[in-house]
Order: sequence, then C-alpha cells, then structure tokens
Amino acid sequence: MNTIDLVLYTRLPLGLGYVAGVTWRADDHVVVVCQHGVVLLDPQWRQCLAWTHPTDTRVSLGVAATSHHVLVPTQTGLVQYPYSPSIQKLWFRYSSIHRVCPNQDSILAVMRREHGVLFCRLQDTADPDTPVLQFVRSCPVHYGAYLGAWSPDAPVFVYGNGTDIVLFATPDRARARTWLDRKSPYQERPVPRTALTVGPRCQVAIGWMDGVSDIHEPATISFDTSVIVKRIERDTSLEGTAITSLAWPLEQLLVAGLANGSLAWRNTSCPNWRMLQPHSGPIYVLESHLPYLVSGGLDGMLAVWGIDQQKTPLTQQASGVADTAPSEYITETRTHPVAMAAPAAV
Repeated sequence: MNTIDLVLYTRLPLGLGYVAGVTWRADDHVVVVCQHGVVLLDPQWRQCLAWTHPTDTRVSLGVAATSHHVLVPTQTGLVQYPYSPSIQKLWFRYSSIHRVCPNQDSILAVMRREHGVLFCRLQDTADPDTPVLQFVRSCPVHYGAYLGAWSPDAPVFVYGNGTDIVLFATPDRARARTWLDRKSPYQERPVPRTALTVGPRCQVAIGWMDGVSDIHEPATISFDTSVIVKRIERDTSLEGTAITSLAWPLEQLLVAGLANGSLAWRNTSCPNWRMLQPHSGPIYVLESHLPYLVSGGLDGMLAVWGIDQQKTPLTQQASGVADTAPSEYITETRTHPVAMAAPAAV
C-alpha cells in the first residue's frame, strides 16, 4: 500500500478574521477571502495585495476568481471586485447565499439556503462594468442547499442539505435522477450532515456533526431512471468531534477538518487516521491544488500542506514568510474498525 502523507509547510496569520474561501487563479496566484477582507498571495505564498470589505459586508463561504476579478459571496449577493481595493460592484442580488463552488471548467455553483443551486459561467472580462457571470440554469432542492462539491473528473455537482436529500446535477441538463440513499425520518441519524466532498468516479464522502464519516459507492449519473447511491463504509474513528469540512484531493487520500481545529487524514483503503492540530477553532475551508492543500477557519490562520511523501518544509521567502507551527502541536493516529456492510438502520 502506498502511503500518502500531509506535511505542514507554513501557517500564515492573515489578520482579517475567519477564512471563508480559497481559490487559485490560472497563474497559480492564491485568492483568500476572509471575514473582513481579501488577500492575494503569489505561488510562493507571499502576500501581493490585500484590501478590506465595506463594514456592513457579511461574507458567505467560498470564492471564485478570474485573472481580472474576484467574486465574493455575501448575504445580499455576489460582489465583484477588480484587483483594486477601492472598487466594488454588486452583481446578482441573490439572497441567502451559503456557499459558491467553482470548477475547472469555469462553471460556478451558487448554493442558496432556501432555493437550491444556481449554475453560472465565469467570464474573464477586463471591463469592471461587465458582470463576470452568465446565468446557465437552476436546480431546486427541498429545504435549501447547504452542502456541495464538484466531482474532480466529471462536470457533476453533488449538493443537498443537512437533513434531507443529496442530489447529483450537471450544469447543462435537467437534474439527474441520481441521489444518495435516504432513510426514513425514523431510520436516519439524529444529527445533521456537516460536510461533503466528492472523490474519483463520483464517490461521495459525508461528514456528520458527531464525527462519523460515510463513504458511498461510485455513482452512475442517470437522467432517465432513478439511481440510488448506497453507502459502502461508515467510519466512527473521529466520533465525538464534528467534521466541519472534507477534501478528497487524491484517490487514496481523504482529509477531514474538525471543529476542534484538528486536521485528520487517512488512506481511503485503511481505517487509520493521522491527526495534527494546526488551528485553534473549527476548520471551515479545505481546498487542494496539487501538490498543495490549504486549510483555514475560525482562527483566521491559513495552513499550507504538501501532499505526498516530501519531508522538506517550504523554504522561507524573502518576505519573511516562515513556518510558524508551534512545536507543541501533537500528531496522533486513531484506529477504529470500519463498518463495510450494507447500510443499516441507525
């Protein structure tokens, strides 16, 4: 079995409140949206630019970026910033935006609490008066959309809410008739889902409020007949701490951010989790851009990780960016039997 590890390269205190979203531009610059502002980092993780939001801005989760603009989700709509601290435009006055999720094909999924998901196409325009979004279509879902992620190898978006249904959709066709196995209210777990990610072949991983995680079988996307995607694994190793974010950057590597600030990772074929605590509060953001993975959350810190077996920390740059991980952080391994049977009433 090939062992893939995470190596903590550096921790960057951004000083703008909690981290709400991270994305990469085509030139590998990193755009980070925080509670109180936006930061642009170069590929060596040095700060190039930063600006603050207007005082009444309430940011949501996620961010999208082109080479000319940053698109920030807020409670009142999508705000389009040129890379200038003094200019902002409010486009698409969608209320109750919970999260935005861009994919590699420049399609943006806008998740709304009461109204499901909107798909829009990102346009890389230099004109500050032209919206960077072109509406494509909408996908409603009962009781709103709180969780969602793109498949890494297909234009498929998986979305749903914490208590009811999780659906599969594509941005160019009517909603697929594929969804995760759903129990009756008397059989379902008494805690909400709190995280979702999609791996290769449209495999879905779900994190729960009590730290339990589920992995579902590879999905077949159907537009004609109903397809129910069944659970194939339930892992209780992390039980007791809420899973607040998930990432599946490689087929063999599943990563979980926890409410206590710990980051846990494991080989998808092995039930042993390794853990490190790089944050002092819940981890809301986990994003990967190989060979990196970044984590961010309530403490306003951005942690940069290397994905593979490299053991050399990121070289300190001229700007003074250093590995500030305290030496008292403890790495631990948790092992727990993993249920591999068919779904059962819980």
